[in-house]
Amino acid sequence: VEQVLEAGCALVNGSPVLRYSGYGEIVQALLLGSVVPAFSYIIQAGALHPLILPATLPSVLIWTAACLVFQLASYNEDVNQDRRTLLIRLSWHRSVLFHHVLFLVGYIFIGHAPIFGLSWRLVWPMLIALPAAVFEIWLVNRIALGWPPRWLLMKTLAVLNFILPIYLLAARLWLA
Repeated sequence: VEQVLEAGCALVNGSPVLRYSGYGEIVQALLLGSVVPAFSYIIQAGALHPLILPATLPSVLIWTAACLVFQLASYNEDVNQDRRTLLIRLSWHRSVLFHHVLFLVGYIFIGHAPIFGLSWRLVWPMLIALPAAVFEIWLVNRIALGWPPRWLLMKTLAVLNFILPIYLLAARLWLA
């Protein structure tokens, strides 16, 4: 299970140059969170809808935070091998704060999506995943305070926090 979860960050940025540059995570988040859904919609509808950005921007932010969790687990190895991941470029302490900010801003965007044109009926189910995000923030904060990490739980929550809002939005779109 752990290998499958770790493969999530290596899914798109398989190139070692991009993967260990510190920018691969951002490219990967854009591809998984925004480009793939936009391309899928273009294939189905034939044109790009203006609500794609407000619907997908939170998933870009949440996946970037999830990649930081995956990199926390391999921090010592990355430092020893001189890999310049996003976590190392930001430094360990700033990455923890950046992780929290990414989650909070992602869910703020979800909560404010009706301002950009998404119906509240589509948005509110995505907020059901908020307690899982708060729990992950708490687990990462425990590591910053010196508590022992629970890697499998944190990695599972990171993937769940990315997949659950997308699934709930897709289910609501399908049922609406």
